[in-house]
Amino acid sequence: MKKEWQITVACFLVLALIAVLCLGCGKGEEQGVTITLGELTDFTGPASVSTLYLHYALQDTIRYYNEEGLIPGVKLKLVSYDTQYSPARTLPGYDWLKEEEHEPAAAR
Repeated sequence: MKKEWQITVACFLVLALIAVLCLGCGKGEEQGVTITLGELTDFTGPASVSTLYLHYALQDTIRYYNEEGLIPGVKLKLVSYDTQYSPARTLPGYDWLKEEEHEPAAAR
């Protein structure tokens, strides 16, 4: 009788473990991942003539990747900081880009 009880409890524990592991297997609603790309460049300083074209190319590339879904389940986001071609603004800009939440570029 004791051996039958142990087998019954072992079977119950195995079934309970399988049930718990199967709960996470449902498709459900898939949420994508957002990857934020930080850009530390010159928009208003003397080097802005050449760097603006690189900024526009990066924006177009990110828009193309998002629209075509080239990276499944991933959305790209660009966050830019204007250094005004001043080395003194590089470290504060880097710290700002590392922050979790960013205000829209128009609000700056």
